[in-house]
Amino acid sequence: MGTDGYSTRTLYTLIERCMQSLRDEDDTFKPKPITFIDSNIAHIYANSKRAKDEFPGYPAGLLRAVSLARRLLDPLPEIAGLCNQDNEISSLQLHWLKELVPKDQLQARLERPFLAVVNSVGVEINRVLDHKWTEPLLQFVCGLGPRKAQALLQSLRGRVRARKDLQKVLGPCVYTNVVAFLKIFHTTDEGEDGDFLDNMRIHPDDYELAQKIARDAIDAEREGDDNSDYVRKLVEDPAKLDDIDLVMCAQYLEEEFQAKKLETLKRMKEEFHDPFLDCRRPYSDPTFEEVFDLLTGESGDSLAVGQIVSVRVLDVGEKGVRVALDNGLTGLIPVSLFTDNRRSLDWNNDWPRIKEEMQGSTIQAKIKEINKERFFVVLTTRASDMQTAEDEAIAREKRAQARKPRFYHRAVAHPFFKNITHEEAVKFLADKEPGEYLIRPSSRGPNYLTITWKFYGGLFANIEVREEGKENAYTLGKKLVIEGRSFEDLNELFITFVDPMAMNANDMVSYTKYKEGDQTTIEQVLRTEKQTNPNRIPYMIGLNYKNPGSFVIYYIPNNSLRKEPIGLTPEGFKFREKIFKDPDQLVGWFKRHFNDPIPQKKRPPTISEAPPVAPHNEWEGGYGSNDWDTRPTPSDRRRTDPRGPRRDNYSR
Repeated sequence: MGTDGYSTRTLYTLIERCMQSLRDEDDTFKPKPITFIDSNIAHIYANSKRAKDEFPGYPAGLLRAVSLARRLLDPLPEIAGLCNQDNEISSLQLHWLKELVPKDQLQARLERPFLAVVNSVGVEINRVLDHKWTEPLLQFVCGLGPRKAQALLQSLRGRVRARKDLQKVLGPCVYTNVVAFLKIFHTTDEGEDGDFLDNMRIHPDDYELAQKIARDAIDAEREGDDNSDYVRKLVEDPAKLDDIDLVMCAQYLEEEFQAKKLETLKRMKEEFHDPFLDCRRPYSDPTFEEVFDLLTGESGDSLAVGQIVSVRVLDVGEKGVRVALDNGLTGLIPVSLFTDNRRSLDWNNDWPRIKEEMQGSTIQAKIKEINKERFFVVLTTRASDMQTAEDEAIAREKRAQARKPRFYHRAVAHPFFKNITHEEAVKFLADKEPGEYLIRPSSRGPNYLTITWKFYGGLFANIEVREEGKENAYTLGKKLVIEGRSFEDLNELFITFVDPMAMNANDMVSYTKYKEGDQTTIEQVLRTEKQTNPNRIPYMIGLNYKNPGSFVIYYIPNNSLRKEPIGLTPEGFKFREKIFKDPDQLVGWFKRHFNDPIPQKKRPPTISEAPPVAPHNEWEGGYGSNDWDTRPTPSDRRRTDPRGPRRDNYSR
């Protein structure tokens, strides 16, 4: 049954009752199993041009039934049929954000799974010839495509007896690429032309080798016997392959014929055990949770416990108020969850009056429980339950207003200046590219301005600007100061301070060793690299989430993750109290001096610095030129030491 809304469950119940009545009247009657299938694909097919061409004059309901039956028989060709010139596959509602993906990218991504599955399962060419609805599978066979697949179907006349018959139709090149993915079933009464290997993932170029293995495994002595018989016998008893040494056989083939066939022999052994094994999961009826989602069209996001919904009152009785949701589900508001003032309500005597007042009306209720097996919902209308979420939202808003800093309106004439708060600045820059910025009033008072800069990784950095020489509280100061640097006006500040920092930040995120993500993500990658090659010191540079507008370098010299902050300045990057003009220079210096004592700072840095690593002579074996996961930069290799070569991490 196709899932066309909650009303489908009513039809399901009616059919079950009819079969139960037939079984009561006739003990020999066997009820037919009923299962549910998502009807989205059936609706697309029923409204398509190919359905009208295939079944002219059929009503839409019958066309949907045809699609549902085909999908139950074999879902792969039925769904693959949506990949056509009309691009019907894009009509599937796979995700609510699907419309944001460009159509060409969406088409390519949706077709990619078909390529993998169709070539894994294989295509039975004679079945395609007998059943037109399976033809869409051919377009996904490696080496074909829509045009060649259509040309192949038009060229074939009658059933295909053997794979070798396809060579004349396809040509030698296409045949070589395609033939192993096309299978032909043979029975014992199909004559000499039927080769059992045509139903296996073995290329015709290797048939002779496969037949030789089959004869050796069966211990065949008579040369005149049909090789296909030995293949069948070996498939029936694949345990005989255990006596054949595939490695020795591969060595012989390589020595005698210069052919490396070990992997081919392994694949042959797998095929003899399970010819063209279908790796897809076997069919199983949907669970009651899946049936619930299919019939109601709901999900965990759209219908959940704690959600407030509109319900229509169906009836009021001794147990409570029976209601219906918009999606067709029925539910109950028990007496205990109807009101907080139960003492003032005598339900046994008052429910007829409540029924007269409420029946047919629409009210608000909160979901307390969802029974997906019974398609039943328990709700509450108690004020204590209904107002909790609203009260929390109001309280959060009040707390936010209390924390909101005082806002000073300023009279600054500049296109980058906005009289907005920090929250409004973040919203304004949200859809802008990283590196964009604006200047706004500061919460510190009228003698300060703040530059809000959209950084990377969804972060926003704030740069405090102090004003000096102000005529009054609202005008711009004659002198602007940032970290001891003075600027005469905003243009000079932006051109000589902010813009260079933005360009330096862009250089860092474009650097080869930059990694997007938090510390946990980067640490996981570094530890994987460390496990792969313990003698190297993997490192990466990431964003400083605790101090937006700066970076952090992470590295693992032994077993512990170490991290150190990298500041951002107009001149470049500040690391260990030194300024480096580009990431290459910084990394080159870091590789040579990572083990040096970290300079003490007057105040603690935003990110805790790692303790010094043990000296080289305490590390077993030391580190050679390949200790780091990348080699020194060309600028590093050009540097020479007047004292001669040193025995350090990069000595050769």
